[in-house]
Amino acid sequence: MQGLNSDFSDSKASYVTRTWDMTVMYWYRQDSGSGLQLISFSLNIGFTETEVPYGYSASRTEKSFFLLTLKSTIINQTSAYFCASTA
Repeated sequence: MQGLNSDFSDSKASYVTRTWDMTVMYWYRQDSGSGLQLISFSLNIGFTETEVPYGYSASRTEKSFFLLTLKSTIINQTSAYFCASTA
């Protein structure tokens, strides 16, 4: 992960990643004691598919930014979050 930034508030948490010149990008979460779970992926700018729609939204308006937004900060969203990418 490169250039990972996060912003938290009482009502919403957002994660944004910046990865240089990558076409396909993925967001995963990992709960304690569990494996990785795919949340969302993007094949290119404007194309985002969300695998876990409840509580999350994802968008990609630039090649180097893939934004994951947690719609509310609730206890069941306490996890490690990872972004991966491929060329």
